[in-house]
Amino acid sequence: MAQSLSDYRGRHLQDVLPDRGGAASGGGDADVVEKRRQDVEAERLPGSAAGEQPPAGWHPGIRARRRVSKQWQAWRCFDRYGQISVRTNRYSVPIRLIGKRVRVVLHASHLVVYDQNVEVARHERLIAKGAVRLDLDHYLEVLVRKPGAFPGSTALEQARSAGRFTPVHDAWWDQARKIHGERDGTRALIEVLLLGRHLPHEHVVAGLAAALRAGAMTADAVALEARKAAQAENEPTPETDRLASGNPSATVTSLHEWRLAHLPPDTRPLPSVTPYDQLLRRRRTSGGDQREGEAQ
Repeated sequence: MAQSLSDYRGRHLQDVLPDRGGAASGGGDADVVEKRRQDVEAERLPGSAAGEQPPAGWHPGIRARRRVSKQWQAWRCFDRYGQISVRTNRYSVPIRLIGKRVRVVLHASHLVVYDQNVEVARHERLIAKGAVRLDLDHYLEVLVRKPGAFPGSTALEQARSAGRFTPVHDAWWDQARKIHGERDGTRALIEVLLLGRHLPHEHVVAGLAAALRAGAMTADAVALEARKAAQAENEPTPETDRLASGNPSATVTSLHEWRLAHLPPDTRPLPSVTPYDQLLRRRRTSGGDQREGEAQ
C-alpha cells in the first residue's frame, strides 16, 4: 500500500507541486504551477486531449463517470422484444425503434426515453429489481397483425391496473366479439386504441360509451363519437361566455319576430281554388269539341 501511494505521488504530483527548496529560493513560479495544475485537471476530461470542448454537465476535476447534474443519461440498445434495460429493470419502447440506440434520462420518480432528441417513452421508475414496465400503446402495431396475443398479454394487464383500459373498453370489446367474431372484434378494439395517439383518452372513452349505446361496434363509429365529444368540449356555450365576461345575459329579440308578434289579427277568409276548377272544365269541353270535328 505504501509503495502504491509513493508511485502515485511520483507520477501525478511531482510535476504539479514544486519542491520546498525551489520555492524558498525563488525558483518556483506560481503561474507555472497553476498552469500545470489546470493542464492535469483538463487531461481528466474525455476528449480534451484533442482540443475538444468538454461535454455538457461535466466539471473540471471530477472523474469521468460522475456528473454535476442529478440526471443520468446513457445510451441503451433494446432487444427484439422492444424493451430496454435500465439499471436492473426493463421498460418498453415503441417497436419501430427495435435495434436502434436511444438516450435515457433518469429522474427521481420517472425516466424519459429519447430518440434523437424526440421523446418516445415515459415510464414511472420501478423500485423492485428485475421488474418490467410495459406500455400497451408500444405494441399495438404488432397486436393488430396478431390479435390472438392481445387477451393474455402482460401489457394489457398492466394497462388495466393503471386504469388506462377501463370497463367501458371491456364492454365494447365483448359486444364487438359477439358481432364480428373473436379475431375481428379484437382487431377492431386495437384500432380503437390506436385513436389514443391522436385524441385524448377521456374523449376516446366517451366515444366508446356513445358507440356502445348506439350499438355501433366499429372503430370508425368510435372515432366519430370521440371527435364529437372533443368538439362539444372545445365549443364555448352561452352560459360559459356569460360567466367569463362577468355580465348578466341580455335578451336579444329578433326584429322579424317582433313584427309578427305586433301584427293585427288577419280576419280574411282562406283563399279558394274553386274558380280555377271552372277553367279546367271549359278546357276539357273545348278539347272534346275539337276532337269531334276532326273525327267528322
